[in-house]
Amino acid sequence: MVEAYESFKDVLAPFGQIGRSIAHIHIGLALFVGGAVLSRRGYGSGWLLLLLFALELVNEAADIAEGWPHIQSWRIRDTVGDVVNTMLWPVVLYLVAKVQGREHAAADIGMDVAPPD
Repeated sequence: MVEAYESFKDVLAPFGQIGRSIAHIHIGLALFVGGAVLSRRGYGSGWLLLLLFALELVNEAADIAEGWPHIQSWRIRDTVGDVVNTMLWPVVLYLVAKVQGREHAAADIGMDVAPPD
């Protein structure tokens, strides 16, 4: 099963590690944005970020399982890079949504207060 999954990934990203790195960026961002649209929760949903992280961990577990029990140091380094590539822009969007949400909440609270006489 792992071999079939790895073969599928080779079809999606046929240009070796650089192609896979780019695929991690695009697929991670697409899953996060798509999840936000489909769930109607917006980018500030921590659940979407956790789900994406869990999916990425499963993906990396498959990568490690492919080479098990012979894990080279470069594979661990690539795993860390893959997690960073997948999660970077979704985390940025999440943080921006949280900051904007707080600013809007503070503005709404300020509007509820009557102006001084």
